[in-house]
Amino acid sequence: MISRPALTLVVPGKEWLRLGGAQLALTLAIVAIVAGAGGIAFSVEPDTYGIFPEPWLVPMPDGRIGALFIVSGHDQYAVMFGFVSDRGEWSMWPKEITPRYDVLLYPASAFARADGAGRIHVAWNLFDIRTRLQDFRYLRLDPSGTPVVSTGALGTSVLADDMYTTPGTPFPILDQDFVRIVWRAANESYIAATLSFDGVLLAPPAPISLVANESFLTRERPPGETEYERASTLTKAGGKIFYLFTKQLTTYAGRQVYVDTELRILIVDSTGSREASLYSTRDWWWTGKPFVLPSGVALGAGTAVLAALGRSRLRPHR
Repeated sequence: MISRPALTLVVPGKEWLRLGGAQLALTLAIVAIVAGAGGIAFSVEPDTYGIFPEPWLVPMPDGRIGALFIVSGHDQYAVMFGFVSDRGEWSMWPKEITPRYDVLLYPASAFARADGAGRIHVAWNLFDIRTRLQDFRYLRLDPSGTPVVSTGALGTSVLADDMYTTPGTPFPILDQDFVRIVWRAANESYIAATLSFDGVLLAPPAPISLVANESFLTRERPPGETEYERASTLTKAGGKIFYLFTKQLTTYAGRQVYVDTELRILIVDSTGSREASLYSTRDWWWTGKPFVLPSGVALGAGTAVLAALGRSRLRPHR
């Protein structure tokens, strides 16, 4: 008689488990299908595939450093905020401080400042591709970086045909007990809405005159980088300078080209400089995810066939 395949697991002195051909094939099928389903589920999870090119450093009154940036993805455009140590490492991993948005409605610019009590005031905008409008909003975080106040649209402006030339980043100007959310209109003038720290509108949007450098939106080229990398900078006591910027990484695999983005920090002091990656969209598992679905299905289907064969009776040759 032809013997069927079997799997026997033995512990010292004792047979622990024995699977005959049918049971073995069926077990393999279940394992393969579960593994394939898990891979498929993982392959379709939201994936961060971009970081917008204007991250910002937020100096805190207690010496901590906040980092504000925007990630993009099919359904996970969001403003992120975390804290960075003097060594250029996350002391608090960044988290979403806005809801997730998609490719039709998404945040494109954000800027933040901290007041003397450590409250973090964020001005940000939303691009609506369907209506070709952008609106401007206010968000306040407590000193731990947790959102506690959020407003709806304070004002709108029209997106230019070339969105890269559209007047961009809104910013907050702080007073003792109120904040002005300022944005630049299409005619190069500035508009401001005045709110309490609780997000209550105190004065509707109106033209405003700004003194030189009041917008605080200065950016510099990090040492050793190209003109394409423009950084938010911060100088701390002792002359230590921090540069926060994004950098594109291009990988070639045969005829395929993968473009990833990294959020990087460069620290320069009297001892030299050091640079580190804080957040990256480089994800080698993601580049292989197109193969997960067919391989999972094929593996599950193949072992299911084996299970069916294993359950059939094999007759001996006479």
